[in-house]
Amino acid sequence: MNERIYEVETTPHVDVPMSDGKKLSAKIWMPRGADGSRFPAVLEAIPYRKDDVCLVDDEVRFGYVAERGYACIRLDLRGSGDSEGVLDDEYSPREQLDICEAIEWIASQDWCDGNVGMTGISWSGFNSLQVAAHTPEHLKAIITTCSTDDRYDNDVHYMGGSLLAFYMNWWGAIMHEFNVRPPDPMLVGDSWRTRFIERLSENTNLSELWLSHQRRDAYWKQGSVIEDYDSIRCAVMAVGGWSDSYTDAILRLMKGLKKTPCNQAIIGPWGHTWPERGVPGPSIGYLQVCVRWWDKWLKGIDNGAEQDPPIRFYTQEPAHSTPDMSVRDGSWYQADAFHTGFEDGSVEMKFGETLECEPSVDRESVTEITAPGHVTHRSALVTGTQVDTWLPMGSPIDLPREQTPDDRRSLCFTSKPLEKDLVISGQPVVKLRVSADGRKAFVFARLCDVWPDGTSELITRGNLNLCHRDSHEFPTDCVPNEEYDVTIPLKNVSQRIPAGHRLRVALSTSYWIWIWPSATMTSITVDMASSGLILPAPPSGLERLRTTFEPAVNAPAPAMKQLRSMHPYCRRFVDEETGDVVYRRSTDGRGDQLTPSGMRYWGNEHTDYRINPDDPLTASMSTVRQSGFERPGWRITSKLESKMECDMDDFIVTTHMAVAQNGKTIHDEALTVRIPRDFN
Repeated sequence: MNERIYEVETTPHVDVPMSDGKKLSAKIWMPRGADGSRFPAVLEAIPYRKDDVCLVDDEVRFGYVAERGYACIRLDLRGSGDSEGVLDDEYSPREQLDICEAIEWIASQDWCDGNVGMTGISWSGFNSLQVAAHTPEHLKAIITTCSTDDRYDNDVHYMGGSLLAFYMNWWGAIMHEFNVRPPDPMLVGDSWRTRFIERLSENTNLSELWLSHQRRDAYWKQGSVIEDYDSIRCAVMAVGGWSDSYTDAILRLMKGLKKTPCNQAIIGPWGHTWPERGVPGPSIGYLQVCVRWWDKWLKGIDNGAEQDPPIRFYTQEPAHSTPDMSVRDGSWYQADAFHTGFEDGSVEMKFGETLECEPSVDRESVTEITAPGHVTHRSALVTGTQVDTWLPMGSPIDLPREQTPDDRRSLCFTSKPLEKDLVISGQPVVKLRVSADGRKAFVFARLCDVWPDGTSELITRGNLNLCHRDSHEFPTDCVPNEEYDVTIPLKNVSQRIPAGHRLRVALSTSYWIWIWPSATMTSITVDMASSGLILPAPPSGLERLRTTFEPAVNAPAPAMKQLRSMHPYCRRFVDEETGDVVYRRSTDGRGDQLTPSGMRYWGNEHTDYRINPDDPLTASMSTVRQSGFERPGWRITSKLESKMECDMDDFIVTTHMAVAQNGKTIHDEALTVRIPRDFN
């Protein structure tokens, strides 16, 4: 059923009416059938501009699916692209209502047979789950890729209750600038300016909003389907990769969804990318998988898709990692369920016994045996140099580096060489009896594969803000030197560790640039006899995948003209004037491109993360983003500068945005806000 059946006609702009009078812009790929033909529909709704920024992605995927008998719709969310209104937050109740209304509009069209599916990656993967929880009548199935069920503890804002320094303000700055990009006058006519001025005048400072909710309150529960899995009643396929940061949600969904007709998962080695072009590879024929799923749940074809394995996953072989690793060796397996380190069949490796204590050897870190069986440690503030982006997207600067430099700054517990191969598939857990000598501290845990030559390669990692030891919703200060029993769930993984290699757990009290440092440098003390690593039991129903995936395919890409190449880079250096250690990163936007319709758009950005090794209050991140959109006689440019820093009591965010039309400034805003630190 994956043969090309239809020619496809594309309509670049259709206004979809909302109940409050606003109109959202949709692009439609329509199969050319006989007069009166009706098709099931597949919808994706995101704010990332269907007519330029996402043009290639949309065309190669939706073109392929439409050729196989589906009306495909790409919706610009309210306040984005060519839609009216203002995008005031991500995953807002209004966004979910808009999409529900769009589904009903689609189902009512004379070209639709009333069956609708939703799909998407990241943002649109999130809202596919969120909209499914509203149970719109015509939504029959979803495919959610690289998404989450928990907006607080599994998204770009917080990690284990700690502020995610790498992403929080960087993502807020991205969306602040994205939200002032203009509609296309060629598509919406003179109304472009009205739509544009509305979003300029009502843009939300998202960094301020997110920083105002540092604990798991009602704000984060809204849109987190983990609060009520039973509200989802349609068929769900969840897809992701071990290098992506959202993979835990896939396995939670497979356990939690009980009221759906079918749930399936696919997990490859990839980062935050589409599986048909997954990095690191190998990629798979993901679009063929999608069509098979839609054929079953939208067309009702008896193709056996519901009998496919519940979980198809890739077990990774050991590898010397580099930031630009393009392929990861491994094998495909299938299983019925994955386990965590607390379930029956788990194996515990105790600190000080199976895992021998290795004190840090870095002169800026401190480790000492303070009592029999107790070890005290404080990490250097610059610990965290060997793992770059929190969210690898396939860029050659994304993946983790060899871990030895960070191991030297950490408190490590290492096994003897393994006598036989070990395969870890599931969620390892670090169990600690720990105290801190201050009221606020966090513990970052890494699990590493130590090769016979001594190199250390990351397997997985996790974090816990010790103030959140009992609850992300109701944190409390630590009582200095009082011991607590805590657990740090590490990210799910599937990897083989060969005989002769060693396992290492590395604990640190700092992990910059990922985690914003505590206001004071705090030491932790670990009771080794009551601490260790718990490895999960093997997955249930484990066996080699019986049917392999087809090769990756897609529809032809539109004829974009690349006017300037992208040059992503990252580098670390010491500012000789201040002594700050600086990490500078740039993904260089999308370069400079000309679309087939004649729209030129360009973008560039760079971000600096700074810290003085002697002072956690010097932590800061600053980002500069610029973009331009041009047609003959019409040019809109924007420049955003944003900085986040801190003192003992507050986080401080400064934002400056300037927007110009044909070289003349039409919007200029500057804002500095202070947000109290709330157990961070």
